[in-house]
Amino acid sequence: HLNNAGINTYAELAAASLETIQGVLDAAGPRYAALNPGTWAEQAALARDDKWDELKKLQGELDGGKRKS
Repeated sequence: HLNNAGINTYAELAAASLETIQGVLDAAGPRYAALNPGTWAEQAALARDDKWDELKKLQGELDGGKRKS
């Protein structure tokens, strides 16, 4: 669904606003609307910049895509 919205690369995802990403998920239906894309752009920026160790560390700090409280 992101591809259909013109988001095809880590760079494009990193540049996308949270509102844009959430809009794509909402339009894709309830199964996708329930996802939380709050850290997707941040994760995509790390991938875009080949910061794989930092990405792995960040992902270890997440629970369901959200920062653990």
